Amino acid sequence: MYYFYLTYLISYIFFSLFGLINDIFFPEFKLKKMSLADVKFHYVYVSDIVFTNLVINSIPIFVLCEILYSNYRDNITIIQYLSQYIITIVLGVNIEYLVYRLKDSHYFREYHTMKHDYSQSFGFMTHYEHKYDYYLTMLSVVFPALLRFHPDTFKSWIIIILYKKIILDVVNIKEFCLEFYLTPYIIDEDKLDNEDKLLNEDKLDNKDELLNEDKLLNEDKLDNKDKLYNEDKLDNNVSLILKPIHYSNVISDNSVKSDNNDKHSNGHYSNSL
Repeated sequence: MYYFYLTYLISYIFFSLFGLINDIFFPEFKLKKMSLADVKFHYVYVSDIVFTNLVINSIPIFVLCEILYSNYRDNITIIQYLSQYIITIVLGVNIEYLVYRLKDSHYFREYHTMKHDYSQSFGFMTHYEHKYDYYLTMLSVVFPALLRFHPDTFKSWIIIILYKKIILDVVNIKEFCLEFYLTPYIIDEDKLDNEDKLLNEDKLDNKDELLNEDKLLNEDKLDNKDKLYNEDKLDNNVSLILKPIHYSNVISDNSVKSDNNDKHSNGHYSNSL
């Protein structure tokens, strides 16, 4: 046996331990800082899925690798060894990229989003992923065994690819994380502070504009209210002026009618006499 699984497990633990030391003792080196309480919470939160993938889901894969090398004979030349090594590096980088694009396709996106939706990034959570997503990830790890390359080449590739996945992709250290390797959920806090500052300034400007609009609207309402009040007051004054005049006209008309009736009655009385 070549104990490929032990190489894989020890490499994962070693690089994750490096990330844990950084998370606890050197948080200022991280792009997205975590307090000690945050470190404990996040490590405990992802541990079940990570251990399931490392201990249970990976066993069948490496058992298959051991079976593929059951009748392997180490009789290759140094040229063949170097050729396999170069092919492994070149092919491995491309396979990893193709696997990543496949994960982002609509066939596996629902499984792949579990990792990207997580709010933090640290080395131990590299295999915090769905079972199907994990199997796709392992395709870029064990492909040298499928090609039956030299066992040392396969072991070297396991160490290289885990270093790339844990340290460069996920461990979230400024000195190691080149811009090319940064994942979407790793955020530069200085940039985030500037964006928050600009966002707050925009919010204040919008708030001032809303306050000015509300002020103008209230002034318009007060003006309209005063105008309506003045109009109502004017109408009341006009009605008060017109009402006595109308009453006096009625009185004068009634008096005229009564005078005419008196004259008519007097004339009738004189004619009868």
